[in-house]
Amino acid sequence: ALDLEVSLSGWSHAEVVNWISDFVNTYHAKTSRYPVLYFSPSWWETYTGNSAAFSKTCPLWLAAWGSSAGPVVGDWATWTFWQNADTNPNGGDSDEFNGAFDRLQVLAKGS
Repeated sequence: ALDLEVSLSGWSHAEVVNWISDFVNTYHAKTSRYPVLYFSPSWWETYTGNSAAFSKTCPLWLAAWGSSAGPVVGDWATWTFWQNADTNPNGGDSDEFNGAFDRLQVLAKGS
């Protein structure tokens, strides 16, 4: 996954989208798979201008803490993963997968 959380103040939307595109294309060339993109809706809107550039290829891991994921940004139809809290009784954060277990296995194995 590409974890997109850092401030990119001073970068244009095009520069951010181009940087992500370079990462996505390099990752895909080396693995034949597309990376999962992790970000909050506000990060995506602020730094990419709500770009739709990756919604057809990269699974979305939405960081939206609360009782619902809320609206999906960037032209994704839905989220693949949803981080709904930064805590979990077992350690780490709390995430959900949007699908059946066999679909998670396909995503994890790349086939």
